[in-house]
Amino acid sequence: MTKLKIPPNCDVTYGFNLVEKEPGRTVWEWIPDERWENPAGVVQGGSVSAFADTTMASTVVTALDGRKALVFTAEAKVSYLRAIKSGVRLTCEGVIVQIGNRLAFAEATVRDPEERAVAKASSTWVISERA
Repeated sequence: MTKLKIPPNCDVTYGFNLVEKEPGRTVWEWIPDERWENPAGVVQGGSVSAFADTTMASTVVTALDGRKALVFTAEAKVSYLRAIKSGVRLTCEGVIVQIGNRLAFAEATVRDPEERAVAKASSTWVISERA
């Protein structure tokens, strides 16, 4: 049997916080600090991608309807729409586009405090049954 670590180490390290969840939708918050800045002084895109990935993963899990399964990213795309300064509270809403027995499709929107979209993401997830 696979032992799951909840919350995962990466979420704890970054400081991602789940604030809302319902079947097929989650909302997370994150205040990136200077550790996540690139040399230009803005939050590094890979960190924003990790935030969206965590959001979409949890969204897929909420849509499993009680099934015991592991989910993992098969493909992901992130579009960065605005530069993000550290110290700003970001929210990320994930939604299910479609879910089947073996694959799921999810989207996420990262927003700044003014509710402007700063990044959009989409992903394909493999659903693997577990004992």
